[in-house]
Amino acid sequence: MSDLTEYAKVLRWYVPSSGVTGLRTTITLPGTDSNGFSSQIGGSNGSGFINFYLAGDAGKVTLPDGRIVTGHYECGLSQSFAEALKKDKRWHWFYTEGYIGDDGGEYALSPGTTWPIELSISNSNLLVYKVNGVVTKQFTTGPYTSLSNARLVVAACDKVYPSEQAVPTPLDNWNTLHNQVTCANIQYRNTSGNWITCTPSNSTPPTSFGTGKASDELHWPKGKTHVGTPKSYIMQISNGQLIASLKRF
Repeated sequence: MSDLTEYAKVLRWYVPSSGVTGLRTTITLPGTDSNGFSSQIGGSNGSGFINFYLAGDAGKVTLPDGRIVTGHYECGLSQSFAEALKKDKRWHWFYTEGYIGDDGGEYALSPGTTWPIELSISNSNLLVYKVNGVVTKQFTTGPYTSLSNARLVVAACDKVYPSEQAVPTPLDNWNTLHNQVTCANIQYRNTSGNWITCTPSNSTPPTSFGTGKASDELHWPKGKTHVGTPKSYIMQISNGQLIASLKRF
């Protein structure tokens, strides 16, 4: 995701900064309410999306100019602008391998269904992404020993502007919404192989936009004020669980 060209609201739940070899959660996608609504992506240029994913940095990647950098990985569930227009509003699993590329499965996941996802280092020191217990992607730019900057992300992007120069002032009216997503059983794995439930005392859950904390909800593009409602995510946080939605009342 880009903080300069994406019109986005982003929640982040960070796990400890070191000694982490895996991250997992069980996601229940936004369900359909009594009015038949589950989600919408309103950006007029068709580039918006809603993503719920695990992210972290690990391994080494050699860039075309010869520089060697730490690899960045984002793995989760997503809905595109085109799919949000359809009656069944399906989702799919996806991964992004920073500096290299991205991919995803078919849009076959229905609103309201539940999917465990995991990003972890295997016994063979390979970084793997699992959906419902099945490896959907095995990354090969290792060796991998630990994950840094590991976090759970809930994000909605109304649209992606083609360049920084194309970002208007004021921004366009926000029109991307979704019912509650539940991220349950949020856990990280330590170097001893133990899965530990995330709590406010052993990790850093998201905080509301504008409180001045490093864990605040992000609003992109940087330095721009979001227009329209909702202004921010509605959140419920408890041990090992984040429930979040973007609704108008």
